[in-house]
Amino acid sequence: MLQFTLRRKKSTANTVCFRDYRDRIGKVYIPNELVEELGINREIVVEIAEPSRALPGGKGYTSRFYRCRETLKKIRYDEETDVIKAVYVCKRLAQDEELGDEIVVRILPVTDPAENHKAGAVV
Repeated sequence: MLQFTLRRKKSTANTVCFRDYRDRIGKVYIPNELVEELGINREIVVEIAEPSRALPGGKGYTSRFYRCRETLKKIRYDEETDVIKAVYVCKRLAQDEELGDEIVVRILPVTDPAENHKAGAVV
């Protein structure tokens, strides 16, 4: 399983753009409705795995993506439900993890330990 932390780069009227500064995964555009539904602030966690390697249980948005095409450095995977539309994964990482023509992607909000402490939750 691959796991990336992406930071908010910019917002538009319809979507919020998140970016991995190490360029292992392309920009991810998430609709504002989904951002509000998941309670996303500044960062998200993107988990990618083969469908046969089930992602461990958890909340968040999960969907299947299918290999569409390749660019010079990345492989484009298109979503079957068209909410997020596409995810670009670095070719080297895709080869190392042996990602095939179909992947499962989960998007989770990053929980800030400081916020949990303020709310009285045990970290």
